[in-house]
Amino acid sequence: GADAYIDLHGGSTTEDMAPFVAYRSSGDEDLDKRSVSLAEAFGWTDIVRGASPGGGNTHAATTRAGIPSVLVEIGSTGSRSKEEIHMLVDGLTRVLVDMSPNSLW
Repeated sequence: GADAYIDLHGGSTTEDMAPFVAYRSSGDEDLDKRSVSLAEAFGWTDIVRGASPGGGNTHAATTRAGIPSVLVEIGSTGSRSKEEIHMLVDGLTRVLVDMSPNSLW
């Protein structure tokens, strides 16, 4: 099985969105704690909590399967700036460091 699932989104072609990381509450305390840890590891200001694991997107499905999961949204109107790309790479790097064998993950 997977240790974690990260659903990367690059901004809608019709929306101007602020970067955010989202996770779904599952009702399983340990799973929720690991999903929150995954979201916080990105180091971004905006973290959105979904109230349930319901829904048809992949981070909801993986949450239902018991895998810590987040959805990452960055970019606007179908493009990403160099700053946004660096922000994403930095966030993913922090997640990988946080999930390293020496961490509490």
